[in-house]
Amino acid sequence: MNFRHHLGKLSWTALDKVLFIVYGFVTLIQIRHLRPEEWGLAAQLVTLQTWVFIICDGSALQSIIQFGVDSNDRGRVNFLTLILVVCIAMGISVAVMLFQTPLAMVFNEPRFADVAATLPVFVALTLPRAFALKLLMRDLRMRDVFFVDLAWFGSMAVMTAFMLGNNIFNGYEDMKVISLGGVACSSLVALVCEIGRAHV
Repeated sequence: MNFRHHLGKLSWTALDKVLFIVYGFVTLIQIRHLRPEEWGLAAQLVTLQTWVFIICDGSALQSIIQFGVDSNDRGRVNFLTLILVVCIAMGISVAVMLFQTPLAMVFNEPRFADVAATLPVFVALTLPRAFALKLLMRDLRMRDVFFVDLAWFGSMAVMTAFMLGNNIFNGYEDMKVISLGGVACSSLVALVCEIGRAHV
């Protein structure tokens, strides 16, 4: 393996990881400006969304990389994986919404109903990002991965700065807007990258 041939991909990968580190400081600012109960509710929403996609990644999305190496099988693998991921992700999120009452008792959170109702929307907005990222990673298109994550973290950072600057960053509802808006921007960029590649 010639290291120089992969220097570009490694550089984009390193830059991508820097985004995660930088946004960590944005998160600290968000925590500082929210009451603990407001941050806790927002954390529940993000944690549940993360849990859904951990399950999707381990049970379905990895097959894009494992079985999509052969270009002859990619179309079938991609289609079957997409159907499976949508069923798993939306199935879990809708189940959480349907069982919101007992879950609210488990979490001891009377406002969990809003988290449960928002989760399917959050998951649906995340699906294009999650699926496209696996395709990009399979093809080692680390530059595109960077821009997908930049759209995610960048849009959330901009929305946070705007809300703080206008003194309208007050609670869970604001964090919900930031989370939904950020993942929607990231999914849009992911789709543009993947569709653009398909037409090259």
